[in-house]
Amino acid sequence: MGLPDPHPFNFVDLNKHSDLQIDSRTLLLGAVFMLLLLISILSLVYFLYTCIRRSQSSASTLSPSPPPSTGLDKATINCLPIVQYGSSLSADSTCRVGECSICLAVFQVGDKVKVLPLCYHGFHSECVDEWFRSRPSCPLCRACVVRVDSLAQSV
Repeated sequence: MGLPDPHPFNFVDLNKHSDLQIDSRTLLLGAVFMLLLLISILSLVYFLYTCIRRSQSSASTLSPSPPPSTGLDKATINCLPIVQYGSSLSADSTCRVGECSICLAVFQVGDKVKVLPLCYHGFHSECVDEWFRSRPSCPLCRACVVRVDSLAQSV
């Protein structure tokens, strides 16, 4: 048996072997690969930049701002009919509910109840006035409080 090879790795000495030349096709493929790698990295960096910038701009636009006042004006609120609960007028026709659905209190005889003209729901005058300052609809059924054609005529 022979002695094991003291140099198990055979390194190529480029000075001795001139047959290991890089041809132009391999060089061209290497350059194209490096160019595609560079374009991919730049695209990824640009994508991350736009994502971060978009999230920062949307965060600044989400700052709380006061909502626009879309309720009824004071004159319209004051024009709504008020009846006294328990009087003959309110017992006849208009107010169908025995409690204010805003404050959840039962109407007492003599309470001022504001009856909405289109849906005939009744509420305490103070409760519904506060509601109408921010919203133009009935608190119970969400129906419009005033007719659209009456608004068009007043303008």
